[in-house]
Amino acid sequence: MWFLRWLLVAVLFAVLLFFGFQNSSLTVRGLWVGREIPEAPLLLVLLAAFLLGMVVMFFIASVEYFKMQAKVRGVRKERDRMTEQLQGFQRIPLQEIDDALTADLGGGDEGGTG
Repeated sequence: MWFLRWLLVAVLFAVLLFFGFQNSSLTVRGLWVGREIPEAPLLLVLLAAFLLGMVVMFFIASVEYFKMQAKVRGVRKERDRMTEQLQGFQRIPLQEIDDALTADLGGGDEGGTG
């Protein structure tokens, strides 16, 4: 499946590059941050915008990735704590639990009626 995805990306990139070179004679002018940009090839402007978008999305995705990693670390610590607690419960013999319950039930009946 990963092969098909990369093949599709490669074909799409090749098609876009083909159309870009077909229209390489087109030039554009524009404003960017209050400055006038001299005439530049359309392909160059599109590639620059694409790369700028990739860099911005990389930083946004990096922040989200590190937030998720911190959350995963917290969940793992909680899981380890709960696993240790469960293993502690599993080590208690059943007779001790029965004795503790019997003592609690017996102690509750004597103290309240008087």
